[in-house]
Amino acid sequence: MNRMPNWLIAVFVVMVFALLSVGWWFYRSQEQQVRAETEENLLAISNLKVAQIAKWRSERIDDANEIRDRRFTHDVIMPWLVNPRDEVSESILSWFRSLQKHCKYRDVTLVNADALPRLSLSGRTTLVDSGAVDAVGTALREQRCVLTDLHIESSRLDPHLDVIVPLFLRTEATPEPVGAIILQIDAR
Repeated sequence: MNRMPNWLIAVFVVMVFALLSVGWWFYRSQEQQVRAETEENLLAISNLKVAQIAKWRSERIDDANEIRDRRFTHDVIMPWLVNPRDEVSESILSWFRSLQKHCKYRDVTLVNADALPRLSLSGRTTLVDSGAVDAVGTALREQRCVLTDLHIESSRLDPHLDVIVPLFLRTEATPEPVGAIILQIDAR
């Protein structure tokens, strides 16, 4: 029986070991490269999403500032909060419906300085949720529009955000808070 020489067996073992080593090294380097590319892609996507969310948030605050500065807000809504008249209520609700239709708000509510609903598209007559009440307080205290965090009311199960537009009567001394407009955004 012809036996293979020992040196040939040794060469064969070394070559197999070398091939396995090179294969393992190639696999590891490819795995690291794919991992690095994937991490880079995920980082780029997350940065893009952060930028999109920041832009969306900025647009909602800009919309709220535009509503606050609008002539209709000063000439119709703020005087109505001080002295409500039925004939003016329908024009305010009509404007709210326009905001709802064009800006995709779920609800638009006008509240007084104590966050009690005075006029609403949904017909809300009870206190708004505590997150919105706190946000109205913040908006009136800091005299700026506020966007709430994502939250769920106790009476509803669907998540939403609120944009709070504070309303002030301008007097000679300091602005007098009269209420706020709450723009409710469906999180879906």
